[in-house]
Amino acid sequence: MKENENGTDALYDNSGDNHDDLDELLEPKFNFERILNDLAVKFRQDSASCISVHDKFLAIGTQRGFIYVLDHDGHIHSSSHSHRCAVGGIAIDKPGNYVISCANDSQISILGFGSSEYNQNSFLTCSAKCIAISEDYSRPNSGHRYITGDTNITLHEKGLIKGKETKLYTGFERDGLITHVSWNGDYVAFTNDTGTRVFDTTLGKVITLVKPIHDVKMMPSSKFRPTHSWLDNDTFAVAWANTVCVCSIVATTTPARVPSTFSKTAQLYEKKGTLIHLWKSMPVHIAGISFTVDENYLWKDIVLFGIKTEDEHSYPGDDTASFCSSRLSTEGTLSEVVLQVLEPISIDEYEGVTEDIIEMHGSSRLTLAKFQLGAVPTDSTFFLLASKELIRAQPCSVDDHVKWCLENERYEDALYHAREHPNQLEEFSVLEIGKKFIDHLISLGQFEKAVQLIPEVCSIYKEEWEYYANEFEQQKKTLLLARYLPTENPQLEPEVYEWVLTASLFTSVKLFKHFVTAWNADIYRVGAIIDLTYKRYHSVKGVPDCKPLTDEDRAALLVSLAHLYTYERKYDKALKIYMGLSDKAVFPLIEKYRLFDQVKDKTVDLMNIDQQKALRLLLDNEDSMPSSDVMRQLSREPRLQMLYLNRLFSRNEGLEHSDLAISLYAEYDRSKLMPFLTKHTTYQINRALAVCEGKKYMEETVFLLGRAGKRMKAVEVMVEDMGRMGKAIEFCKDYETDTELWNYLIELALRTPEHITQLLTTSGLSIDPLQIIEKIPSQMDIPGLRDSLVRILQDNDDQVKRIPRNHPQ
Repeated sequence: MKENENGTDALYDNSGDNHDDLDELLEPKFNFERILNDLAVKFRQDSASCISVHDKFLAIGTQRGFIYVLDHDGHIHSSSHSHRCAVGGIAIDKPGNYVISCANDSQISILGFGSSEYNQNSFLTCSAKCIAISEDYSRPNSGHRYITGDTNITLHEKGLIKGKETKLYTGFERDGLITHVSWNGDYVAFTNDTGTRVFDTTLGKVITLVKPIHDVKMMPSSKFRPTHSWLDNDTFAVAWANTVCVCSIVATTTPARVPSTFSKTAQLYEKKGTLIHLWKSMPVHIAGISFTVDENYLWKDIVLFGIKTEDEHSYPGDDTASFCSSRLSTEGTLSEVVLQVLEPISIDEYEGVTEDIIEMHGSSRLTLAKFQLGAVPTDSTFFLLASKELIRAQPCSVDDHVKWCLENERYEDALYHAREHPNQLEEFSVLEIGKKFIDHLISLGQFEKAVQLIPEVCSIYKEEWEYYANEFEQQKKTLLLARYLPTENPQLEPEVYEWVLTASLFTSVKLFKHFVTAWNADIYRVGAIIDLTYKRYHSVKGVPDCKPLTDEDRAALLVSLAHLYTYERKYDKALKIYMGLSDKAVFPLIEKYRLFDQVKDKTVDLMNIDQQKALRLLLDNEDSMPSSDVMRQLSREPRLQMLYLNRLFSRNEGLEHSDLAISLYAEYDRSKLMPFLTKHTTYQINRALAVCEGKKYMEETVFLLGRAGKRMKAVEVMVEDMGRMGKAIEFCKDYETDTELWNYLIELALRTPEHITQLLTTSGLSIDPLQIIEKIPSQMDIPGLRDSLVRILQDNDDQVKRIPRNHPQ
């Protein structure tokens, strides 16, 4: 076994099965190191008998009566030959100032560190089998108390003159020896063959008894030493033989009446213990018990240390290997030592979190009582003691967890844990773990799942990308990886992208087009791809066998070729393809590379592809192609001509084409004709009039006649052709002083009685009513004439009244 720099040996842990028939693989929770350094030297001459653990140091008692105080790495800081036989029990006060020990020599030894003021060496009438020290032992005036256990439990206090002893519990010989005692705050727990009791120092009495649930005769405390662990201030666990009990002390609502010799005031409430977990027939003979904590430092799981067994009666009946024996152990290696972590589920159920099997030297199944467990639960650090060695169990590191996952092919868990704790990795890296996972998936043929990991795993590592690109190429799975390939940071070798383009060209033309249009052509050799695409399009012999091209495929290939030709600056070929496909991509190509001169004679084709884009292109390049040339090219497309002129007119340009515009509007978009006629004067009126008369557009004709000075003709059209006397009257009002025009209107009105009535009614003061009346033929019947005359006379009278008196008549 290789020795580490800190003087410890690494132990390779393995996984065992959970209890009963549960065969789920359990992950090791701990890393094990065999503590060497100074301790290894001592173990060559002596054997360990007991241990006590403080978060700062360890205290180990030996078979030859020595007490060694050492750090957690095995460096001895002090030693004392305190006893003449094997040390039977050892304890440390809470501050870590004093170590107390007992042995079969009936001596109690108390040693201080940094101060020896309260050191003691006491002799008892009966040798103690176990010992405990008060948490405040080193505090002045605290009484410097400690407790010893044999048949009885005795409290020892330092008095002014001599020490004071108080029996807390008196047992019988048939009850067996008290083999373990623990002191936690106000509570003292101790165990003999009748069970585990808790003495309350404030009430001065035993408040609970946890009876053994195994066969004590078959597994007595002399060979199957019970052990305690206080999980919190009011909860303790007892491990004995192959059973575990967890008990919580609770207060009842009945006021306490019992006087206390330890407190001047009695507790207000009685207390009793309540079992919260009771596990029987564990698959291990237990030598020690402790616990783990959660993030709030509350107890979480139970930790057991012992010897793996399936037969609870597998131990012989002799007790020659008693924990207090002074005989040095000469046994060999025991490979069934186990450290278990159990998660409580219910009062009688648990689940195995982990089970680690360890080899321990100088031990045998006969020496269970010499196995002991010391712990610093808040650090999840556990010390496993046997006769000839001490092993430290600490939580597995991120590297340990990752290694276990990899060894058990739990690659996904390994990668997840590595990603969550990248800064804690020393032996592994996220990249290395990810590659192992990807390789595993590839070996299983799970390429779809593998490609989803590659971007994160390979990240910016060019060589890794290229490695997997080659792997997928060899497996003919290139297209699965294609959409994940980076084109920059990192940019891969051209061959990688060419593999993708070639595979897609002969497998999915649509995908080929996507890559050609999406990728920058700088990343691959364009000439080779053009040549291959051309052969695929024309189905040249010698290319790989593939399915025939559809029309959609051919169009996609042509678009791809156009992109490739553009990159090669073969713009004429690209233009030809786009024009042939009527692809709107031709416009950005023309604009970007200023190719208008190459298409200026293809105005109609451009307009047919996209009228608005073509118009913008023509107007933006009118220096290269005057509007007259455009109109000439569009001569056979009058609607396109009209669209082009509309854009010109919106820019106040192209008015030289006004006459043509009038013809086009008259033919294809009359709604624009009248606005154009009224807004502009750049057209030839006679030509416009001829167009409108030919189309029988009376409104436009009337407007043009008026603009041409042909007022009477305009009035005639309004009255005779349109039948709109009111419009004619309004027209004449614009020329109120034109007597000849009004007379002509009267002459036209006399042909229709209704027109006469309308003229009399609406002309107002613009015409003399008498002039109209005088010209009415006597035989003509004018409807409503009388009413019209009355209204005219009233209007005249009102008008006269409004004229001032001094106004000249």
